[in-house]
Amino acid sequence: PVGPMEMILPRGKRVFEVWPLLEGRNRFFCRGLCITGPKEDVRFNMCTWLCILVPSVFYFVFCARDIAASIHWLLPASTALLFVVTLVLLLLTSCTDPGVLPRRHVQQMLGIEGDIQASIGYECPRAQPGEPAPVLSPEQRKLGYKWCETCLVVRPPRATHCADCNSCVLRY
Repeated sequence: PVGPMEMILPRGKRVFEVWPLLEGRNRFFCRGLCITGPKEDVRFNMCTWLCILVPSVFYFVFCARDIAASIHWLLPASTALLFVVTLVLLLLTSCTDPGVLPRRHVQQMLGIEGDIQASIGYECPRAQPGEPAPVLSPEQRKLGYKWCETCLVVRPPRATHCADCNSCVLRY
């Protein structure tokens, strides 16, 4: 499957290959299959994993056998299924691409402005650093389009600038 960024990059290029140009703080692993937050997120991720794994290990080591013997075997089995679903969803949430919008100068440098405009459904006004922000029409504002002062791009509805990764993302 192709992620949001692969749709708007030049042919043959993937996000992890041009990421230094995007000025984001995210990190890529497994040749771009896994995207995570900045290095500061490691502590939070470790805390989250420990809060899930430690109680689960205690449950399965000390309680599951007794519960299966005294109540019913389906209770520990359903707990194990819920545990696996939790781990899979946590991995998907923390390691998938939210749809990073490249900054204006990166779009111009790579020649992908037209592709990005087609993917967000709006023609972006021209602006350079130091210039005033382009004026969006009331209809565009009503639809949810906003101007990002940091990235110099028009953010489509539901998109926002993420302070952690220092990029605009399509789905926050």
